[in-house]
Amino acid sequence: MLTYGIPAVFGLIVGLVVGFTLQWMMPIMLGSMIAQSLAGIVAGGIFGGAIGSISGEANASPGSTGTHRVLVAIIFGALGGFLGATRFELVWIFFRYMHWRVPSQFAK
Repeated sequence: MLTYGIPAVFGLIVGLVVGFTLQWMMPIMLGSMIAQSLAGIVAGGIFGGAIGSISGEANASPGSTGTHRVLVAIIFGALGGFLGATRFELVWIFFRYMHWRVPSQFAK
């Protein structure tokens, strides 16, 4: 559990932070949803993979290469970067589809 859990959690958290930071620092450059998504996926994958792999290696067992932990961290970092850069737009689309309330600051 910890072999994959720690890199996944750290990758997702770092991806979210990097995605939100990208959206906050460059709102004009990332004007379209496609640009936000791609920038979040790339940046989240890079930074989430780096931080998640470091945290996964700290919990590694002797004799394993750790490439699977790096891949898990990159995937969850890219997911976090996508969600952060689009300000959870995919989540709010799902909320609207289910006819649930969307927080007022995210309502369109």
